[in-house]
Order: sequence, then structure tokens, then C-alpha cells
Amino acid sequence: MRPVLTRQKYLELRQLAVHKDYVSRVRQGDADAKKRLLQFNYSCIPGEDGKLKGCTQMSSSVGMDVDHIAPEKMSEVAENILSKKDEIGLLMLERSVRAEGYHLVFKRDVTLSQEDNLKRVSDILGVEYDKGAKDITRVFFATTDSEDDLLYLDDSLFEIAEAPVVSEQQHSGALAPNEVDGEGETSQSDVGEGAVIPYHLILPAFFQMECQTYPEVPEGTRNDTLFNVTAKYLRYCTDHSFSRIKSLLYPQYAFGLSEEEMDAIIRSALSRERSYTPKAVKHILNKYSISNPLPKGGGVAEGRGEALDEGSPYRPLDMCIIDEVSLPQMPRWVNIMLKVAPPGYRFITLAATAPAMMTLLTDVQVKFGKKRQTRLNGWTHVDGPPASNKSICLSPIPFLMKHLQDEDDRNQAREDEYFQKKEEATNKKEQPKQPKDIVIRILPANTSRLEHIKRMADAKGKHTYTYCEEIQSLNMTSGSQFHNRSDFMQLLFDNGMTGNQSFVQSSIRVRCPVCWNLSTSGTRDQTLRTFKNATNGAITRVFFCLVPDNTDAPMPEYVQYSDDDQAYLERAGAIMMQMNGLVTSPKIDKALYEWVERTRQESLGNTERLILKNRSADIAHHFAVTMHLAWVVQSIMDTEDREGRKIEVRDLDLSQYNERQSVVDLAVYAAEQCLDSQYRLWAKKMKQQLEAAYEGTAVFKKSDEDYVELPEEFTYDTLQGIFPERKIGTIRKMVERMRAAGKVAYAGTHEETGAKLFKKVNK
Repeated sequence: MRPVLTRQKYLELRQLAVHKDYVSRVRQGDADAKKRLLQFNYSCIPGEDGKLKGCTQMSSSVGMDVDHIAPEKMSEVAENILSKKDEIGLLMLERSVRAEGYHLVFKRDVTLSQEDNLKRVSDILGVEYDKGAKDITRVFFATTDSEDDLLYLDDSLFEIAEAPVVSEQQHSGALAPNEVDGEGETSQSDVGEGAVIPYHLILPAFFQMECQTYPEVPEGTRNDTLFNVTAKYLRYCTDHSFSRIKSLLYPQYAFGLSEEEMDAIIRSALSRERSYTPKAVKHILNKYSISNPLPKGGGVAEGRGEALDEGSPYRPLDMCIIDEVSLPQMPRWVNIMLKVAPPGYRFITLAATAPAMMTLLTDVQVKFGKKRQTRLNGWTHVDGPPASNKSICLSPIPFLMKHLQDEDDRNQAREDEYFQKKEEATNKKEQPKQPKDIVIRILPANTSRLEHIKRMADAKGKHTYTYCEEIQSLNMTSGSQFHNRSDFMQLLFDNGMTGNQSFVQSSIRVRCPVCWNLSTSGTRDQTLRTFKNATNGAITRVFFCLVPDNTDAPMPEYVQYSDDDQAYLERAGAIMMQMNGLVTSPKIDKALYEWVERTRQESLGNTERLILKNRSADIAHHFAVTMHLAWVVQSIMDTEDREGRKIEVRDLDLSQYNERQSVVDLAVYAAEQCLDSQYRLWAKKMKQQLEAAYEGTAVFKKSDEDYVELPEEFTYDTLQGIFPERKIGTIRKMVERMRAAGKVAYAGTHEETGAKLFKKVNK
């Protein structure tokens, strides 16, 4: 491969007599001649060796293949494409070699992936793109330069077309004829597009640092925001290139400004005196230029193992801002909900609010893979340093739950009236009849365990909910310490039963399903006091969110909800209360199962991560389904506003709504965040508790009979021969317990069989 940088050179190649001869022979049925045709790639930059294989650097254009068009529709399709050339950013249009379709090239939308770019243009044109031609290394057989073959060609195709990604390497040209025979029309790549980090992950970070209300930028601050983003950040990672900066900002980030106004802002920003690359830019470039994978065969990757050290598990504020920009697109009402969250708190606020949303969605049923149907359950705990303003993450909850709170207030008033009449009654005949339909679902943090069980029984299977800004208030229950609530914690995802069947007069003789969602926050010491045991399974059911350490950061300017914002959130909450039925989530399920397997393979040798991974996926599944239904809520509100009528939400079949890709991405993001936070908080404590437990038994002492029988190096199959009476699962557990006790270590793979190899550690 070599770059083609001018229109003249491009046309000269297509005019070659030998090439035209091959095109003619292909159209006459000579299949072998096709292998001799010129081939062009329009979607990526070839490597330094000129080869496409393994390339991950996207160009600023996208090549698209449209095949199998009926002969009578060919001209109609071409006219449609040309009529929408400005809308799609058309750069080139040609007939395919067999004249049964078209190849077109258009400007890349840097906020979208390769396939999403293809889908966008496919939807605009109303034609199907070739699903087998969606990788960036796809090449296209060229036709001739005739008017019948080359229908449209824009000179901007030959401008420098480096992909908008973090890279110090300079590239020039997006076109390259392939001079290697026999490669065929589909090139191959061993590296997926995920290895490329586009600017759409970086630009939002810059805007968030300059405009707290982003993605909404007020009209009065547009110019200043764009100027600061360009002058302070963007020009340092675009080589101060006017054309490149403009291609990134306009029109995606114009915020209503004209092209002339945008040009003036960019030129003004570039005229500022240059200095060394700012620290904030370096942070972001470092974040997105390092994939930071977990090591295979044991250990913890850099950036994942802080919880095992004595230092703080909290990330600096600027790094949390970087994490935020990879959040997928959210519904409009959710963006309104998150507007109060300062930079670095957006995802945490979303996670903290999710249990409240799950409570409103109490009549919805979900199913994760082959597990049985359950309700949406969750507990999010926001853990942060003192004075880190962690409670801001709970601020949307009262507005979302306004209608449920109103119901509770009415029922509370009826209950108070009953107790007052009972107190005023002078004899048994005057005793009022206790109402049986009183349901109170939003419970204070200091509700006693027995009272809570009664409230859950009264709710008849609907969720109860508690939120508190200091988790230690859960410990202040009169006569019932927090550890007595551990059965609630253990059953959060099991939809199990709890209760009290004692015949003591003061107790409540009742048994009911556990339906309890929580949103809590607290400092590190409160968290440690509350969750004393790291190995009883309770902590794996909680979505821990670590707020950033903003000790050194300036005080943020907090955004308040307007009256319209509050009304919009209350409306969303009312719709969620009406939803019911089973929600299927095949895309989310598939993505999370793949994540679990990938995490398992990456975490071999790391017992703590292996323990934490499965329930991290459970938590992420409930969270992602909740966000999927948030999109359904937005769709309902938009339809009502557009058509001017109320939709009967209870009559909707929720299974008809497919998950968006943004929700699938969010599921994996949430699973990774959940696992990362749990690991940072609990890995060290879990490791110590596991080792203490194993050391306290005779089974894993050095003189133990099993340990003595072990060879110096062994595999599972080796031990199967030594202990033929034991199942392979029992042997695996025995080895893992010995590893946790430090008696056995992972030693790589067996040279001949490729099986896991272990060795004795003779202390």
C-alpha cells in the first residue's frame, strides 16, 4: 500500500490501460482478472510497512459498499445518493466492478464508530450496506475514470486524512492502491477497532472542564467555551492545525454558531502564545493512549491495584473527569437529572439514583441469562473522603420519587389518625378498626428490623426503599444493630424470604419476601465499620462508587434544578411507577457474559477479582436494564409531547423495546466500575481474611497429608491421578484454597498439554 495524495494521481491510476483491460475482462465474466485490479482503502491509515493487516488508525473518511441493487434501480439509487451528498458528506461515488452496486466514500463522524458511521449513512440513503465490509481495513476494487464508472469525486478526499485519534505519528493520505495480488476484496485485521481511541472520548472531557452544564452550553458562554477548549487543550493534541481542529469541532460542537464564527474562534485561539502541553491534556492523552490491560497469570495491572497498598483508593479528581467522558449517550431526562453533578460525579450520581428508579419499577420483572425471573434490586453506596460533597449524588432522588412519597404521606396520615383514635378510645368496644391497606414504602434509615419486616409484608411484594446521606445512621436503630439486617443484604438479589416467627408478644409473627433497595453514602471509616466482614458475600451485592479526591480542587459551582427540571423528573418517576411486565435483555446478557469470561481469563491468579466478578455482572445487569427502561420512559414522554395525548403505560409490552447499543456499552462500563471499586476497597481485607481463615485450619498446614502428597509441580490432571476418588471440581477448590493460603503458586502452563501448571511453595 502507498498513499495517493492528489486527484491527478488518483485519476491516472484509474486510467491505466492495463487496469481498464482487467475491468473489462471482469465484466465479461473472467473471475481471475479481478485479482489484478487496483484496490483502494478509504477508512484507515496503513502501517509504516505499507500493509493493512493489524492497522487500527482510522482515516477521516469512510468507505461503504452497497451491493445487489436491481438493474432497474441502479440509476435511482445513484440519484438519491447524489441528492444527499451534502447531508452525508460525500467524497466519492463509483459503480462497482460488476456494475451491480456502488462504492461510496463519505466524511467520518468522529463521534461514531466505523459501523455506526455506516449505519448512519445507510439510514439516510435508505440502502443496506454490506455487513461483511464494516472493518476499517476493507479495500475496494477500483473501476475506471469514465463518467459511467466514477460518478462523483471531491478534491477534499486528497487532503491530509489522519484519523482524529491520540497519536504522535503523522500520516498523509487516505487512499492507497494495493499492489499485492490475490488478497481479495476483504482485507483481514487481527486488531479490532476498540484498540483505537477516537477524539469523541477526549473532546467531551475538555468541554466538561470548561462548561459544567455540558452537553448543554448556554448561548452566552458558547464563544468563551469554544475558545478555551481550543486554546487550552485541543490545539496541543492536534499539532495546532486549523483544518484538523475545525474538522473536529464543526459542526458537531458548534452549539449553533455559524461556520464563519467558528473559524474566527479557532484562529483567535491559535494566535495565543504557545507553551508546554498542559498537565490536564497529558492526563487525558495518557488515559486514552494506554489500554491498561490486566496481566494474565496473576497480579494486578497498573492502576488496578491501589487497594492492596496502604495509600488511598480514591482517584484524583482530574482522572475521574476522564472516566466520565466514556459514558454512553443518555436520555434527555437523565441528562437533566445529572446536571447537578460536578465533573467526575456524573456516573456515580447515575449509579446512586438507580436503586430509587428500581423501586419505582417495582412491577417490572427481569431475567439474566438462565437465572430465574427476579425484580430489579440494588444497593449503591457512595464512598468518599470527608467534605467531598458525596451527598450531591443523592440529590435527584426526592424529585424522581415525588409521587411515591405523596402516596406514603397519605398513608402515613391515615395511620396516624388510626393510632390517635386508638389512644383516645376508652374501652374495647370503641377501639377503631385498623386499616389493612396502608402501605408505606419509603422507610427512614433508622427503621427497626422488625418494623421493616412488617412494612415489607404490608407492601405485598412491592419494593421498600431507604436512602441516607450517612450510612452510620443504619447502625443507630434502637434495639437492632446493623448486623441483624445482614439477611436483607444477603437476599437482595435472591428475592428470598425473611421474617420473624417468634411467639414473643412484642415480636412480629410474619414471613415475607425481601424487597428492599438502598442508596447510601459515607466516609471510608463509616464504610469499614458497616461492612466488617469482606468474605461473607454481603459486599459483593453492593455497588460501591468511589467519589474522586477533590481535596486540592477548587470549590465547584453547583447547578440547581429549575421548576421545569423538577416537573420533568417527577413526570419520569410517575411513568416508571406504571411500568410492568417482563423485560428481556439479550444484548445486555451477551455482553456481560462475555465480560465475565474475559475478566476471568485476565484475572487468573488473582483470587479476589475472581470472587468479585460474577456479582459485579449481576449488579451491572440490574443497572443496565434500569437504564434501558429510562430510554423507554424518554420515548413515552417524547411521543406524548409530539402527539398531544397520554399513553397508557400499563398496557405497554416492554419486551417490544430493544436495547440500544449505548445501554449495552453502559452495562460493560458499569460492571468494570463495580469490580474496580470493590477491588480497590476490599481486596486487601478480603485477602487477609481468606488467609486467616485458611491458616486457622489443619487442612492447609505444611504437614497436612494432602500437601505432602503433592509433587513439586502439577496440573489438575496430575492431582486427579493422585486423588482418583475426588471429582475435578473438588480438586480445583483444594488447589485454590492452598493458593490463598500461600502454599501453592501458579507456574504458567504445561509445555506439552497447555494445562495450568502449579508449584508447591515450601516455606
